[in-house]
Amino acid sequence: MNWFVLFVFVNIVICAHCGEKCTTPKNETGIPPRGLCGFQQSDDYNYKTDEISINEFPWIARIAYQRAGESYEEYLCTGSLIAPQYVLTAAHCISGDLKPTRVRLAEHHVFRNPDCIYDEDIGVRDCSYYIDRGIAKSIPHPDYDVQNNMHDVGLIKFNASIRYTDYTRSICLPSFDIPEPTVGDNLFISAWGWKMEPDAVFLATKVKQKTSVQILSKDNCKTVQVNEGQMCTGYNSRTECLYEAGGPLMFSYKNKWFQEGIALSKSKNCFRRSMTLLYTKVSCYLDWIYKNMK
Repeated sequence: MNWFVLFVFVNIVICAHCGEKCTTPKNETGIPPRGLCGFQQSDDYNYKTDEISINEFPWIARIAYQRAGESYEEYLCTGSLIAPQYVLTAAHCISGDLKPTRVRLAEHHVFRNPDCIYDEDIGVRDCSYYIDRGIAKSIPHPDYDVQNNMHDVGLIKFNASIRYTDYTRSICLPSFDIPEPTVGDNLFISAWGWKMEPDAVFLATKVKQKTSVQILSKDNCKTVQVNEGQMCTGYNSRTECLYEAGGPLMFSYKNKWFQEGIALSKSKNCFRRSMTLLYTKVSCYLDWIYKNMK
């Protein structure tokens, strides 16, 4: 249950900007009750490591695509499970000519099914089978602007609901009664990502990984345009890139996990020193999310 992969240390900084203050509606129709979201079994154990466990971040979803004329699928975006039948992702992941074909949950190692690990500390062998769901509907934000990434948020509805387990569970969305992360707070991202080889070749990683991030003031976001409803991040790794399009920016509050942002990357090239990246700020779009979860 507690087998780990190597934790990737990446220095990342974040600043938030939403234009006007985002307000979180009290009407959360369609969202699972607060008692069901945001828990992960790995939080039940006091590990002496920063490596990721097989049941950590059980809401991370991989989104598959199949190009015209091709016989194989590619996983080009990620997302987050926010309800038994819905994944939250970026609008650019479900817009344009390339359409998603299915969503995969509960994956850890991309070439193993099941993933089985043995934890010597507690003497437990644990296995996780990935779960695939077909897509009933893709819902990009109607005002999504491809030129400047404005309103880059979308939903995917499954053709069948997901049953919650230790390996598949929804993350909580921001709420009016949850303090908003502030400057200096640590947040997390998790993805499979890429590594850069010595010959400058991108190599996709096989196992889900994570890294911490830190919020900075908006004055530190100077190299990209940060529009209303967005956050920016500075990424300072030259060897790993965990910034996958559509993936969640996450924080923990009272042992429950909440989603603060949605990654807007359209390229795996985030290896340059102090590169600035963008996120959609989830709290700015809660009304739209709730309205479209019907």
